[in-house]
Amino acid sequence: MKNMILLSATLAAAVLGTESARGADGAVEVRWNAGDGDMSVLGNWITHSGDWNFDDPVTAIDRNSDLRFYGAGERSVTMSGNMTAHTLKIVPNDNPNDNDFKVTIDATGKTLTFDVDDTGNEWNKGIVAAGKEVNGEWKTGWLVLSGGTFCVNTFLRAASEGRTDEGHARVTVTGKGTRVEGVKGDVSCGDNATDCTLEILNGAYVLAGRGLRNGETASAENNEIRISGEGSLLEMRPTGDAAYLPTAGHGNRVIIENGGVLRNSKNEGDWYGTTYVGMAATAVGNSMSVLTGGKLDLSEGGELRVGFNQASESSLVVDGVGSSAVVFGQLALGSGASKKNTMNVTNGGLVHLNGYSGLMIGWDAGSDENAVTVTGAGSKVQVDQANIYLGVNGGCSNTLVVSNGGKVSSRHLFIGSGAASCYNKAKATGEGTVIEATIFDFNIGNGGHHNELVVENGATIKTLRDIFIGGGEGVEGAAALEVCSNNTLRIYNATLSQPVNYDIKINGGCRLSVGGSRLATDTPWLHASEGSELEFVFDEEGIAPFETRWETFLAKEDGTPTLAKIIIDARNFVKMQGNGTFTLMQAKQGHSTRRPDGSELTAEQYEALNAAMKARTVCYPSYLRPEFDMAHSKIMVTVPRMGMRIMIR
Repeated sequence: MKNMILLSATLAAAVLGTESARGADGAVEVRWNAGDGDMSVLGNWITHSGDWNFDDPVTAIDRNSDLRFYGAGERSVTMSGNMTAHTLKIVPNDNPNDNDFKVTIDATGKTLTFDVDDTGNEWNKGIVAAGKEVNGEWKTGWLVLSGGTFCVNTFLRAASEGRTDEGHARVTVTGKGTRVEGVKGDVSCGDNATDCTLEILNGAYVLAGRGLRNGETASAENNEIRISGEGSLLEMRPTGDAAYLPTAGHGNRVIIENGGVLRNSKNEGDWYGTTYVGMAATAVGNSMSVLTGGKLDLSEGGELRVGFNQASESSLVVDGVGSSAVVFGQLALGSGASKKNTMNVTNGGLVHLNGYSGLMIGWDAGSDENAVTVTGAGSKVQVDQANIYLGVNGGCSNTLVVSNGGKVSSRHLFIGSGAASCYNKAKATGEGTVIEATIFDFNIGNGGHHNELVVENGATIKTLRDIFIGGGEGVEGAAALEVCSNNTLRIYNATLSQPVNYDIKINGGCRLSVGGSRLATDTPWLHASEGSELEFVFDEEGIAPFETRWETFLAKEDGTPTLAKIIIDARNFVKMQGNGTFTLMQAKQGHSTRRPDGSELTAEQYEALNAAMKARTVCYPSYLRPEFDMAHSKIMVTVPRMGMRIMIR
């Protein structure tokens, strides 16, 4: 065996029984020199205060004993027996001329156990890889665990707890049948350090028995946890919060790909905990990516918060057919005054909330500019038994964009909910794109202002009940006008799918804007509160009538209009033909405009209502001629021939 260090019962005393083979704290230290080869360990390996004993199974152990490897280059340790120790740690040499240090532990069919010491001390113990900075240059310490079972009753770490001088550490757990289990402490990557990696690959299994941490402090940067390959599983059974991925550092990431799974399971106390991606003001640009068939599985329990407690630019990406993030508890994107966090569901990815909590986008005051994008055929955000809130309790300028065949569904959709929730915007655009409220309502500006839902370019919105523009159940009329102004529903070249006997309700200061040549609806009742606005917008091909269901409710008790303004905008229409007269709105079967109590006006009152509505109409261009027949809930516009020629030019 060339350059091989062979440890057996015969050689134990000669090689490792001397003081030079032990650190000052009594740890066993193996130092590879440049000419040394790999190591083969025969028999059971038990560390204690005397010489190593290879003959007996694991019995009495001096739990203060550590096993440390120092060296450079690539080395391997083959276990032909079991081993028990307090700590296994690898560290590169101090020699500035040496390379990075990689040690592969092949424990196929064997069990290696790491436990606390007699005092119960567990910190920085277990299995640890550490890098080392030498003369300003970093050397990576890389530990590979392959085959066998590693029972870690303390910690599995890439870089020790709280150490900033152990960056560039890497731990790889690889291969079907390789298991790291029994972890009662954290599985962690980075802590205070930078450029650390923890990998679970090729069908390996790792149990995080207390929690999972990545980039825990403000100084932690560019650390990565990667779970890759069919059968690769990192399972969390938290005693507190499930995972901090990352916590307070920046540029840290979790990647779940190629069939790998990150799963949360309840612990003995029936607790699931919360998984965080960024949870402090210093946490910037941290991410979790679920790619190419990977799975984030929180389906049994637990919440997911992406951007929490003033964190910013945190992201969740779910990309590709078969990639999924399933969450039983609440999913919050941007909460605790966190800004500019994102969730992107693309190319057939799925985010599925299968429990009784919803999706919150911009949860509270200061949680602004958070964005959800769902794009591509098969891409979906599905909330089974709860609601989606876009801008809640003061969250502003948050967005939800669904495009190119993406789908979003929940029981109820709120856009701008609660006082001071403003400038939040949802958009559905493109053929096959759907936003659906499966049981209840769409509510645009329920206590907030300047919130908007836009449906365009062949997209569809579906609801089983009402659409409220400003206000909602119990927030209507004068109250809505005071606090819910300037909320808008825009439907252009799109479909509104709504069942019989439900309403679109426009509260005071809010606007319904419809238009395009391919607008289709299932004829809702239209209710407009005093001070509301109705807008008709032509596209280049013209406009299709907005059809309401039988009566429209556009008149007050005294017969005057509820609408403060009617806007007709034909500036984009450049191909007008025929006689230039277009129907903008009509009630199904020509039924009439009514008062709030449902009663019909007299002929004289209808004539007065027509004149009053015409007086409140603003046209672009100004030469358009609006006409009103409110006895049949009909609004028309005529474009003069001169106007046609001017527009064509």
